[in-house]
Amino acid sequence: MNRSKTIWQSFRSTVDGIDSSGQLAAGVVFGCLVGLIPKESVLWILLIVAAIMTNANLLTTGVSAIFFGFAGMAAPFQNLAHRVGVAAFESSSLKPLLSQLFEIPALAWTRLENSLVFGSLMLGLVLVIPLYLISKRLFERYRQAFIQALQQKKFFRWLAGSEKLDAARGQ
Repeated sequence: MNRSKTIWQSFRSTVDGIDSSGQLAAGVVFGCLVGLIPKESVLWILLIVAAIMTNANLLTTGVSAIFFGFAGMAAPFQNLAHRVGVAAFESSSLKPLLSQLFEIPALAWTRLENSLVFGSLMLGLVLVIPLYLISKRLFERYRQAFIQALQQKKFFRWLAGSEKLDAARGQ
């Protein structure tokens, strides 16, 4: 069974209120990881593929990727990510594992040997659980109000195809 959705279907299910808050929160998490990881690495492409293959909402993935992409380009974040990466590389407990990982030819595409890429991935992974829980809670609390506000706008109703549904229902 193919559970992946197109971006258009994801937009429609967001506006129509079909997607659960867990799906929306998963989209935020994937978007965070995609946005924070430097684009010279293939990791962000793999994360997008993973988001498409899961039930994550692609609209929230895209919006979050843009937001976190700007945050990831900020100098304070890059300095922190670089320091985290360097600390991981210099860690005596991680050195043997990392040296074995970096010997795998396919991992060269990920650029994990770059302290900024590795540090960004580590910081993003640290944020996964808290970001998921917080965003899920926010979506549970405010999703209906947001959806109702969107559904009041003719443009969004037209984009989502709700205009045809309303005509069929006689509204």
